[in-house]
Amino acid sequence: MNIRGKKISVIGMGKTGIATAEVLSTHNEITIFDSKEPPIPPQLKDLPVKFHLGDPNYTGAEEADLIIISPGVPKTEPFVSRALARDVPIRSEIEIAYKLCKAPIIAVTGTDGKSTTVSLIAHILKAAGKRAIAGGNIGTPFISIAPFTTPEDIVVLEVSSYQLEWIEEFRPKIGIVLNIAADHLERYSSLEEYALTKMRLFENQTKEDFAILNRDDPTLFRLSHLVPSTLLFFSLSPFEGEGVYFSQGEIHIRLRGENLSFTLPETSLEGKHNLQNMLCASLASFLAGASLEDISKALSTFQPLEHRMERIGYHKGALFINDSKATNPHAASKALSSFSAPIILIAGGKYKEGADYEGLFRENKAKIKALILIGEASSLLESIAKAEGISNVYLEKDLEGAVRKASELATPGDVVLFSPACSSFDMFTDFEERGRRFKEIFSALKEGS
Repeated sequence: MNIRGKKISVIGMGKTGIATAEVLSTHNEITIFDSKEPPIPPQLKDLPVKFHLGDPNYTGAEEADLIIISPGVPKTEPFVSRALARDVPIRSEIEIAYKLCKAPIIAVTGTDGKSTTVSLIAHILKAAGKRAIAGGNIGTPFISIAPFTTPEDIVVLEVSSYQLEWIEEFRPKIGIVLNIAADHLERYSSLEEYALTKMRLFENQTKEDFAILNRDDPTLFRLSHLVPSTLLFFSLSPFEGEGVYFSQGEIHIRLRGENLSFTLPETSLEGKHNLQNMLCASLASFLAGASLEDISKALSTFQPLEHRMERIGYHKGALFINDSKATNPHAASKALSSFSAPIILIAGGKYKEGADYEGLFRENKAKIKALILIGEASSLLESIAKAEGISNVYLEKDLEGAVRKASELATPGDVVLFSPACSSFDMFTDFEERGRRFKEIFSALKEGS
């Protein structure tokens, strides 16, 4: 599709919608539709962009030549069926940006670990002298990057299932699905539908492209036959076939008949889940031209992202960890598995339908010295935790109370882990605000002791 001279409806005035309108307004007639009435951002005030705000039915959106839908807008919105009935194409921002992008793309999706893996790949490639640009859900929307790329750049994208719902030609040179766990089931009818949406990452690839899948994830291994491109796996143990695995302290890459390896260096990334992220990032970076020496050096210098297993300090001899990004039980369980010390777990927030909270508490009850719950889901999570054998449970009205309770309970050698296993939207704008607040409370606690 030629994206010039079009009448375009942009649905949603969040970060993605704003960036889309800004980039496309030069050669198109843009109207932004949003069910809420957010303030018009400064970067759009002087552009020829129309606004239709405060209408939950997006009336008139389907009268455009093209609809670009923001990730947070579900397919069930009434305008979607009206647009499809009129044969109005609906696309995601990454599809439009793909058409503007001149650089090869490495795209990463999955339930957990996306941001860390994207950042790690970009870090390795930059260390190898490549012009790597990280974007997508990790920060800068793809459409803000794409028009300025060259064939010498490498774009490393974090991609969500929501964005993959509305692609047509989007085709990464290297596509990665890290894992699949119950999440966003308020949007999808089943885990299978969610997983198949993630697998759309590969649908336009050819044999010249690469698909990297987690061999240790049973859902991804089962769906791997759907991949049309060159299939590679990553695993925490040796396996037959091509890809990357970990064994006896070394990362092994088996590719094109070669068997290469290097010793895993000292790194700030903790836990098996981060080892999986490192394996995957190593393989993708090697495919993109980084040497084993480049990869090893970069792994040793990479620093964890904020709010992801972030060590924020000690108090009363206990280590406090900010893992606010753990917005589902799968992520929280991975965090718990990273420690052998007794854990005081702070969890809670907005409950996620269909998520396996029973499994979270059942599988980790031996590790949890105490469970402190906050937020909308606290009473329900208390019932689930006690039913799974965790008796030392405390309910607090807010995060400050939870941190103070954890401090009272902590003894030297303990880990106080803030890994909520819930979304933040009952009490905070997002997981970042939640994580910053946790760190502020911890700092005040230390200063007052």
